Amino acid sequence: MQFLFQILSSSEGMFLYEIISLCIGLILIIDVKTKQIWYTVSVYGICFANGFLWGSMILFQIFYNKVSFLGGGLLGILLTLSLCIFRKNIEKYLICFWCLVKAFLILGNYSLEHYSEGQEERIFALAFTASIIIAVVLLAAACIHKLRRKEWVDVNKFYKFFGLFYGSFLVTGCMYEFIYDVATRETKFLYYKTDYINFYKALLKIDWTEDGTGIFFGGICFVLIMVGLIRQWKIKSKEYDGTVTGS
Repeated sequence: MQFLFQILSSSEGMFLYEIISLCIGLILIIDVKTKQIWYTVSVYGICFANGFLWGSMILFQIFYNKVSFLGGGLLGILLTLSLCIFRKNIEKYLICFWCLVKAFLILGNYSLEHYSEGQEERIFALAFTASIIIAVVLLAAACIHKLRRKEWVDVNKFYKFFGLFYGSFLVTGCMYEFIYDVATRETKFLYYKTDYINFYKALLKIDWTEDGTGIFFGGICFVLIMVGLIRQWKIKSKEYDGTVTGS
């Protein structure tokens, strides 16, 4: 457990992580055309980061050692890389899935009681399970659409909206970290074996709803989403006007 605390207590490393997370979140909100190189890099970064964190979490909660942490993270990255190699545009589907997971984690962290040591793990398990169920339902709906319309649903029509939500969640979480510095606060992390889950809450940026701050930061998140939606609507309107004029 000590090496997890060493990661969180590295002020330089955590500051760099916060800056990168903030930049990725802003790119997903501002760069609404989704065709720029930085948008693509951000999407892949999110997919691989989530693959590492969730892979490491699964093995670490079983063995609680550095090898399981690094090994699980490596397996998560390799799985993500394999999907990206063998399935075109899979990163667009992955960011939709990870956005669902993050949304359920934030909601669960805010609404469910943290009354026992195992409750934190249950929140993560419920969020992941609920996201898988929704993903399966959406996949089934896409298959039905394929049978009826003889074509697959165009992922480009909706994945940028998931990116917008993910970016808003990420920026809000970074703002909370900058204000309250929870990531490196020793009193919050890793006193007991089961406290490893706080490590992932900090890196995934989902604990900004705690300590009565949920409504305030939720309001900021809502504003960011609305700003992004307005920008997307304006860009889409300009592209449509240009198409009509050109025709």
